[in-house]
Amino acid sequence: RSIAEILRHLSQKSTVDDEAKDMAATIVFLLREIDEGYYPDYSSWDRKRVADRLVHALKNAGLFEEAIPICEREAEATGSYDRMVEVLLEAGRKEKAVEWIYRGIGKTREEKPIIAVRLRNILIEIKEKEGDVLFAAALQAEEFFRDPDFSSYLDMWKAAEKAGVWQEVREMAHRY
Repeated sequence: RSIAEILRHLSQKSTVDDEAKDMAATIVFLLREIDEGYYPDYSSWDRKRVADRLVHALKNAGLFEEAIPICEREAEATGSYDRMVEVLLEAGRKEKAVEWIYRGIGKTREEKPIIAVRLRNILIEIKEKEGDVLFAAALQAEEFFRDPDFSSYLDMWKAAEKAGVWQEVREMAHRY
């Protein structure tokens, strides 16, 4: 079977049985072969789509523990740290997700800045839900000072207002 056929069949399964586990294992094996160059016609985009569909099928089946190692390997291989973090959060593993956020920001900041921004935004959401609005404001201020523009200024302003530190942050931003 082709990867697409296996994924299609796996996504149609309503229960996780031995066949579903075998299909997932086959796809993981094929992803490793793609890594090793056995399928040179697979682009990084194709690989990302295959991994996305596999993780989606595993999550839908409630198999987070099977999806997490796939996400870990794919995050390191392709930079898809945002998917890794989302799966960890859905699995209720917030502390591990925060670790991966920092790791992902460090690894993607230069080459894949859009992923770093997504990760930073997820961290801001986590901190706001925890009630740590000062930390969220600091992250927004950091983003403004890293790349000052009107949008990042507004985000910094809203977060600093919520944290009750707008006057102090405003003075620093205007001096900058």
